[in-house]
Amino acid sequence: MVLSLALVAGLARAGEEDVGSFGPYDSVSVPVGSADGKFWGFVAWRADSAWMVLGQGPKLSPSYVGPFQEAQVPCFSDDGLLCVATARDERGAWLIFNGVLQGPLGGAWDASVCRDGSSWGYTVRRTDGVYVVIHASGGTEEYGPFLDAAGPVFSGDGRAWAFVETRASKQGSDRFAVLLRLEGDALARYDFGGYDRISRLCLSDDGARFAFAFSVSDRWQVYDEGSFTGFFREVSDLAHGPGTALAMGVMGAERWSVRNGQKDVAGPYNEVGDVAFGPDSSIAWVARMGEPWWVFISKEGSFLQFGPYYAASAPRFTENGWVFFAFRDEGSGSFTLQRVISD
Repeated sequence: MVLSLALVAGLARAGEEDVGSFGPYDSVSVPVGSADGKFWGFVAWRADSAWMVLGQGPKLSPSYVGPFQEAQVPCFSDDGLLCVATARDERGAWLIFNGVLQGPLGGAWDASVCRDGSSWGYTVRRTDGVYVVIHASGGTEEYGPFLDAAGPVFSGDGRAWAFVETRASKQGSDRFAVLLRLEGDALARYDFGGYDRISRLCLSDDGARFAFAFSVSDRWQVYDEGSFTGFFREVSDLAHGPGTALAMGVMGAERWSVRNGQKDVAGPYNEVGDVAFGPDSSIAWVARMGEPWWVFISKEGSFLQFGPYYAASAPRFTENGWVFFAFRDEGSGSFTLQRVISD
């Protein structure tokens, strides 16, 4: 089935596969999946409770984890064999590891895993402060206690990770981006800050490049290995590409656009998110035009466009092409989950 609504210069077709219909729910999160498209998950809300829905393939029945008061959208390794998330109920916070609850903890958030599954981590609050917990190279490292923290994020190979640390200052508090990278047998640490806010930490697959967005007095800039781009009203996403390429979703005076370095690639939109690069320098992103969400893939000035959707995940490049998951709103609280592959 051809899903493209705007097919230019012969870009390839796409195939769509219904994973299943779910609901009725009050609402659903963005659906996410492994890069090979075999594993998937999302969060569904019904009657003031959140449920984590996890599945494998289009023919198997999903498993439901919950109910919770809050739940994080799960994060998968590329092969889907490692899935981590956090959630909270009246007993406390939980780490959800491959669908199994661990805890309760005093507070936990921002669970993440690297693409090859070799490293993963999360942030946790304990009685003496906030810690960032990293499982890497067969061991566990804890950083803290901090006043507050966010992250972590990982390079694709799991040999570098980064998080945001909040430190007390005369003005109240400042944020620092902390990068830890295995260089030979040594673990090197680099600190960047302090800023009013930091977001969108981004590591290249090999860990050699590090970027993040930061603001001072509500003016946002992007740092990328010693260079600065800005100013913007907001920054929604960052993604490293081949060579020195860095794509981003940014908001200018009124509308959002997608940029590759200093150049606008597409826009304007009402909202932009989940920018990603393919190894062939193609760029994919999700954007909202009006109420619905759309998925775009751009290569050498040509575009594929998919949608409209109720929600759509970040496209991920695989050996089969770009893969993403999307929900179509069927009405009455029911949603059809689809896997879409673009050659």
